[in-house]
This record gives sequence, C-alpha cells and structure tokens, in this order.
Amino acid sequence: VVRVLPRYFVFPYCGMPLKRRKLGAVVGDGGVGGSDLHYTDIPSKWVLSTPPKCQEAHIMVSNDVNPDTYTALACCDLCGLPNLPQHGEFFHCRVCCFDTCCECAASVVQYKLDDGVVEVMQDTSAIMAKGAGRPSPWPWRVWAPATLLARYFETRAQPANTKLPVALELGAGAGLTSLVLAKLGNHQVIATDVRDALPILREGVRRNFPDAVPLQGGAPTSQANSTNSSCPQCPSHHNTFEELTCDVKWSCGVCRGTDIGGSIRCTTCEFSLCKNCADCARSGDFSSLPSWFRVQCHGSRSVVGEAFRMKSGVFLAWPLDWRFPAEFDALQAKAEELDLPPPALIFATDVAYDPEVVDALVPALVRLRDNWIRPSSHRAQLVLANESRGLRLEKQLIRKLRAQGICAHRAASLTGDANDRSVDIYIAEL
Repeated sequence: VVRVLPRYFVFPYCGMPLKRRKLGAVVGDGGVGGSDLHYTDIPSKWVLSTPPKCQEAHIMVSNDVNPDTYTALACCDLCGLPNLPQHGEFFHCRVCCFDTCCECAASVVQYKLDDGVVEVMQDTSAIMAKGAGRPSPWPWRVWAPATLLARYFETRAQPANTKLPVALELGAGAGLTSLVLAKLGNHQVIATDVRDALPILREGVRRNFPDAVPLQGGAPTSQANSTNSSCPQCPSHHNTFEELTCDVKWSCGVCRGTDIGGSIRCTTCEFSLCKNCADCARSGDFSSLPSWFRVQCHGSRSVVGEAFRMKSGVFLAWPLDWRFPAEFDALQAKAEELDLPPPALIFATDVAYDPEVVDALVPALVRLRDNWIRPSSHRAQLVLANESRGLRLEKQLIRKLRAQGICAHRAASLTGDANDRSVDIYIAEL
C-alpha cells in the first residue's frame, strides 16, 4: 500500500494556457476536456548529500540489482514504489533488508524555474522516527503530485492585472508547489498544514526567499538565520517541557536513547528528549542529529505560524487542522489582519488515499466556501491533484463533493515524473 499525505492547490485559469517558456514536449493540451498530458522534462532533481540510513540507523548501500536473498523484486519501504531494480539505482540495508528509492533517499529536492530554483529539504528519517509525540512523517517527503502539479501550473501562469489574488494550499507539507507559485509571482500564498508540519514549511520560505521579512518585525530571513538561536521543541511547539523522573518509561524521540538523567518531555504530546539531544538543540550543534530535528528547533518556542513579506506579496505559513472549526476562524482572522482577500485559488494533492482524509476534506472545503469565500461575494477555483492508484476513494471523494454542491470534473491526467507516476487533476468552483 502506498502511503501518501495530502497536499493541495488552486489556480484561476482562463482561456488557453500562457506558456512562460518552452517546457519540453507535452502530449495533450490539458484543457477542461480531460486530456492526458505527459511532460518529458520535469525540471526537478533529487539530491543525495549523505548516505541514507535505514530505520535502525544502519548506513545503506547503493544497488542496481535485486538482493540475492530476496525471492521477489525489492520495493521502496517508504513510498511503496514497486520493482526497484527496474528503475535503476536504489538503496539497500544488508542488515535489516530495508530498501528505498532514490527519491526517498534524497536530502534536497530542487525544482528549476526560468529565473531561479525552488529548493526544499526532505528527511525521510522523520518517517521512520519512533517514540511518543514524534512528528507527522509524511510532510518530510516531497511526493510525486507536488512536482507534476508545479509543472502544470507553471505552464498556465497568467499575469495579474490588479492586486495579486490569494492562493491557499491545504496540507502543504514541504510546500514545494506553494513555493513555486510564490516564485512565479502571480499570487500571494497561504500554505497550511497541521502544526507539526509547519517547521519544514517555514524552513522552505527561509531557504528560497532570503530577503523575505517576517511581518511581526525582525530582519530578513538571511540575517535571522544567522542570529536566531535554537531551543528544544516538540513537533507541535507546545512549549510545555518538564524534566523526566526515573519512574517514567520512555525513549528519546530523536535518538531513541533511554538515559533518564537530565531528560525532558512535553506534557502535552509526550515528545521526549534525552539530555544530549536537548543540549545540542540549545547550543545549535545538530551535526550528529537528523535534519528534521534541526528544522523543528529553529527559532523561538512561540513561533508556529509565520507571515513573510516578499516581492510578490505575502506568504503566510499557518497551522490548519481540518478537524477543528476554530482553526479555520483563526486562519481567516489572520488573513484579514494581513489585508489578504479571500482565496481565489484553493489546491490540494493526494487527498484520496484514506477515508478519514476524505471525510475531513469535504467539510473543510464547505466551511471555506460558506464562511469565507461566498460571504464576500467571491468565487474560488478548486484544484485537486491525486496520484492514480485505482482506489475507489477517488470516486467517493467526487461523490461527496457533489453532494455539497461542489461539482468537480477531471481536467487532465499528468505523467512524466522520474518513475512515470500518473496524477489526475480535478477542477471545481467554490
């Protein structure tokens, strides 16, 4: 079973696509009629800077043939990609027989644009992290629909004639598609996800927009990165750490150590840290610790959501859990505080893989439509990008949306990533 977390995206189209540059061969026109598009040169690159490790922290080795001890073809134990030897190089742990594809093993993902590169980090060790209160794993991996959707929107970028419209991404994760949209400069962007996914999203803004200025005051992110101290953080930044006592059974959420002396635990989510990992966070020395923990500990404990001013307008990274109506109210209030109009574009990717996700997404979209968009006499375009896996959940999602008056239709089927995955694009009006 392929496990993928939601990511979302919306774009106001009109008329024929406006090509920004020659983007390689494209099969199909991608129009509203439901065409098939195959991109021959997705401009993304997965970069491996250090040897990957398996879930037991063993260093993995590069392989291009099936391991001798296997009776079936190896598959990626993180994303589920089958038949790894047929895709060329992959990584294999000889000790515990753990395998990953090159995309899951990479530490950085780069997406090339005409005038620069969007770069986001990924750390799949977060997917394998163990211990109470560990971070939500799936935002720490850039999944196939993100790059295909970024290309889809890049080929359709329209110049803004008036005040820049707002694009809202639900379940942004690492935020690749939102960051590409911000780089294109035709939208102000609101990227949302659960609280423990916000650190990697904010890190992506700092990495790609070094001159962006946090709107609550302070220096550009290029200066803030060199001056801000780090401190121990739980994934959701609860700021409720207490020292552990010897009668508590626990293991460190980062290194899995069990040395009680000087260890701390979040009283809200029970995320625990040994003394060594906590001291490393306080001193800023993360050389021996995973990247996800470094990103998680960046900045002050009070920061979860954050707004940035950049050349293309505002980029707001904000927590939004679809299960809680109060979080929608807080998001709308923050957007109005920043003088942002209701979103004209709402997008999401890989939302039809789990019944609970589908059941949460539909009322979330209805709430955005009825409480924020329609009261202001606005309309928004909804775009859902979902990797095709032959699951009935995709049809269930479309039926549930139509029951709420959201008539989504299949606009295109995209292929062309490194492993030729297929992504369906659905469009509707909110």
